[in-house]
Amino acid sequence: MKKIIFSTSLFLISLLSLNSKAALPNPIIFVTQVPMAGGHNAIGDPFANHLGDIQNVRRGGDLYILYPDGTLKNLTQLCGFGSTGANGFQDQNSIAVREPSVSWDGTKALFSMVKGAPTSLHDNTHYYWQIYEVTNLGQNQSPSIRKINNQPLNYNNVSPIYGTNGRIIFATDMPRGGAPYLYPQYDEYHGQPTNTGLWSLDEISGDLIQLDHSPSGDFSPFIDSYGRVIFSRWDHLRRDGNVDDEFAHPGVNKIYPFNFADETQNALRTQIDYTPGNPGIESFPEPQGNRTDLLPGNLNGQEFNIFFPWNMNENGTSMETINHIGRHEMSPFFTKNFTDDPNLLSINRFGTGGTFVSNTLQPREDPSSQGTYFAIDAATSLNYHGAGYIFKMSNAGLGAGGTPLNADNTTLSFVTRTTFTFGRYKNVLPLVNGTLVAAHSDTTSIEAEIGTVSATRDTIYSKCKYSFRLKTLIAETAPYYRANTLLTSSIPTKNIKFYNPDTLVVMNAVRLWELDPCEVVSRTVPTTNPINPGSLPAQETTAITNAGLTVTQVKNYLTQNNLSLIVSRNVTTRDGHDKQQPFNLRVVDTNGTYQNNYAQTIGASGKVYDISHLQIFQADQVRGYMGPNNDINNPLPGRRPIPLPLHDPSAKNPNINPNEPKGSVRIFSDGSLAAFVPSRRALSWQMTDTSKTAIVRERFWLTFQPGEIVTCNSCHGLNTGDQLNHPKPTNVPAALTSLLNTIKPSIVFANQVSLKVIFSIQGLWNGTNLSSDTVRVYLRSSSAPYNKIDSVVKVVNSQGNDSVSFANAPAGTYYVSIKHRNSLETWSAATQSLPIGSYSVIDLTTGQNSAYGNNLIFSNGQWCMYSGDIDGDGIINGNDFTVFSSQFAQTGYLNSDLNNDGIVNGNDFTVFSTGFGHQSLHP
Repeated sequence: MKKIIFSTSLFLISLLSLNSKAALPNPIIFVTQVPMAGGHNAIGDPFANHLGDIQNVRRGGDLYILYPDGTLKNLTQLCGFGSTGANGFQDQNSIAVREPSVSWDGTKALFSMVKGAPTSLHDNTHYYWQIYEVTNLGQNQSPSIRKINNQPLNYNNVSPIYGTNGRIIFATDMPRGGAPYLYPQYDEYHGQPTNTGLWSLDEISGDLIQLDHSPSGDFSPFIDSYGRVIFSRWDHLRRDGNVDDEFAHPGVNKIYPFNFADETQNALRTQIDYTPGNPGIESFPEPQGNRTDLLPGNLNGQEFNIFFPWNMNENGTSMETINHIGRHEMSPFFTKNFTDDPNLLSINRFGTGGTFVSNTLQPREDPSSQGTYFAIDAATSLNYHGAGYIFKMSNAGLGAGGTPLNADNTTLSFVTRTTFTFGRYKNVLPLVNGTLVAAHSDTTSIEAEIGTVSATRDTIYSKCKYSFRLKTLIAETAPYYRANTLLTSSIPTKNIKFYNPDTLVVMNAVRLWELDPCEVVSRTVPTTNPINPGSLPAQETTAITNAGLTVTQVKNYLTQNNLSLIVSRNVTTRDGHDKQQPFNLRVVDTNGTYQNNYAQTIGASGKVYDISHLQIFQADQVRGYMGPNNDINNPLPGRRPIPLPLHDPSAKNPNINPNEPKGSVRIFSDGSLAAFVPSRRALSWQMTDTSKTAIVRERFWLTFQPGEIVTCNSCHGLNTGDQLNHPKPTNVPAALTSLLNTIKPSIVFANQVSLKVIFSIQGLWNGTNLSSDTVRVYLRSSSAPYNKIDSVVKVVNSQGNDSVSFANAPAGTYYVSIKHRNSLETWSAATQSLPIGSYSVIDLTTGQNSAYGNNLIFSNGQWCMYSGDIDGDGIINGNDFTVFSSQFAQTGYLNSDLNNDGIVNGNDFTVFSTGFGHQSLHP
């Protein structure tokens, strides 16, 4: 795009001298915004604020920079952006801007801008936020603005920041996977459009990856001094409120949900049955409190709704709340899970005088105090513009070697009064000299339009209560601060007119809000926390080694299959503060039996809960909403994610029985578990007992990256100690070794024709195990004369399940045959296509017809190859008996020793006689 440059001699606005207490150490870049009352999806709302249409964000604001000497420069106007309409009419050239972010060297900034507005009544054109970059920020330079290349088009891209590696991290409402028919994604509250999480873009190559698949949205990202991406996330894991509202008040809600069978465009649609006791398609988490028809009598409802501070690496790995801080450390109230267990306790900090916060909005690190973060705590009500009080979170950084500091030692403190005596705050910005700047409004009441409507009702004269201005904060009665000095003198008021689009909105002499301040200063690029995560802990590394693999091999397998791997060492241990969910836990087998060597951690006397499975849920966008006239065949565009039991076909976890929880893996006797899960898709889980009853539930959605191995010591990770005040478990997770053994052949033989051969040999099989011996496995041509293409010698294991790889065989279709020193060579019943790098299975035990010519014998409960071809000529006859007679009663490794017990005797003759007269069969 051609750069638009204007002389800096134009559009400069002189300011009154700044109060000496408000002297700026560096320039401040910020935006102005035309005020608008709160409501769903408005620009000032704490969530669903990303939409670019005129109903959601009014046009007329600009991108400004304020210099320390008081000079103010309108950057967008200087570069030719903004309305040219007469009398303030916001025409096709009009703009709105938001969320500037300065580069590491302090010479440029990213921001989002939406361009255009309706130019006539009833114009419903859609407009989208896009990312731009402004350069030449020096006071004597002419600014230049360009649009970022290769960003998603026709989607809203907001909150852009510079990565440390040249990439751009931002939030967008582009659907996960990019399918347009899934747009928009609806949140978990009342089904409002939301952004889909944080994404990372390489502008040059166009490489775009999703860092977090967030069902209800990510907000306000930045990279802290440790290199972590810090952001606010709306954690709202709950069942669809529209379903419950319709159940409680039929016909009132007017939003009628239904289910798609899957995420494909033309999937089967099914209306939800609202009759009592019918949960629809959702089974996780537990029902909300108003669904008494679904809630068991001993279970509290789940209405999780909170903004939490999160961190992750720039490539999306190691996603977690900051230093694993949780509701136990921050939240004012939440209930226990089960109502009938006196060991479980609800948390209620109201009236205790303690420091707690309800939400963490717009977090920022203090550049003068590493590991200290400021943020806004505001109600999620839509009538306060996400404005509230300022709080500080201290001791929340990293320690030696990049290890997160213990969340138990993180402290919260109020910076401004929580009573809103001196107004409400947004966009707190700590400067390098320790000064605090924030957007402040004296108004504290609920926002409302206080304008008038014309007599003809076709024109609205709009005016809002709130007026946000950028101010510095000064100390008042300790420990509080309050807004004091304006950063700017009065930016001239504006006359604004626009179509909304069905009425004309007029705003005369309106004072624009000042929002999103950002200090223009160079910063040290952090190196403490690398973009790529470090090595695995020793216990998980040992478990991988025990499977005969390397960490690199496992990660490569995961990456190639778009998978992640989750591992826990002992899920019976839980953080000592967590008394809201069951913590007397013990592992039982799939029969519900507790063995003495099985893990358990009993933190108190009283009820003990048995756990056997981890049931995993993936967020699928399959909830739709009916369109006009409640027509299921004409639905509203887009879908809401809901949790379904893990079913991604790439996540090939060990098979479970039909009576076990769908989408689950078993918990091993040492308390460990391991599972393959799909990458870049929101996931959650719960631990269940053998009756599929949920015992301990996850409260967050989590996203993992391809190749990521996510390790956790416990079910709820420990800050200091578990429910017995024991340290983190150090066992080598047996579940991980077992899981990797199932995919080992696919890893080891990734570049060869490989298969697992399952077979049994009559003489060697005792009904339980197969005596160890060697066999040769052949690949034979599928056409006459059925030549041998390749072969490999393998030592038989105890179950006759062995993996073989053929280094000299190309991909093709083959017969497989097995030759043993005193058994008939046995061929597979049919040919099988064997590709390179894909693991195949040949099973000669499933039935007599699994071998060519039904050439198997049923012995000791299993179909086996015939033993007795002692001389190896392909037939069991008198020649073999002659050899057998000559070796009778001898000891050693002899061909006549058919049962491999070291002696030729009558037991071997019994085996020999049953196969007499049989011969090898092949095409």
